[in-house]
Amino acid sequence: MAKIGKICLICIAVSAMFLSCKKDCPAFLMKFSAEKQGKTVYFNNESLGPDSYYWDFGDGSHSYEENPTHRYSTFTFYRVTLRGTSGDCSETCSEIVTIKDDY
Repeated sequence: MAKIGKICLICIAVSAMFLSCKKDCPAFLMKFSAEKQGKTVYFNNESLGPDSYYWDFGDGSHSYEENPTHRYSTFTFYRVTLRGTSGDCSETCSEIVTIKDDY
């Protein structure tokens, strides 16, 4: 029984150490809008907080621009994801963008 007691104390000490290492991340507001003209989409980043951005356009393409423009090759829908980062902290938001032939 003495062995179990020592192991539990070690587990508690290790758990306390990891809990105290929790990173302090600011709250980010992640948001974007998109203006479509045919297969071209103009993305407007409306996020607050992050220092850098990463866009995944859902078709295998990506960008690090704050407000990118992207041209899709096919009329369909895409899940667009925007990730904002500041230091070790990051937050994401995703939206479905539908590219359709309006003619």
